[in-house]
Amino acid sequence: LDLEEGLIVDWKSGRKRSTEHNKLQIYLYALGVELKTGKKIKEGYFGAVKVDHNDAVYCSDYSCFMINQEKLDLALNYAETIGGEIYDFINT
Repeated sequence: LDLEEGLIVDWKSGRKRSTEHNKLQIYLYALGVELKTGKKIKEGYFGAVKVDHNDAVYCSDYSCFMINQEKLDLALNYAETIGGEIYDFINT
């Protein structure tokens, strides 16, 4: 997380999974940062890193996602929907 540059980077070991899942995860992170700190996140990176036999770490694949209000609204809607479903499940 780089609040000065408005940047989130989420590295995973191995390889990336679904791009749609990755986008939403970055949008949720950006929403959380903005709600918690008031700082705007402008872009997020989601990538896969690997470690070779010499313990060197390298990026094998990544995606960049630009963050705007529409994407933050999507993340908020998702969080409210899923949160409500989890709340309802726990209380039934």
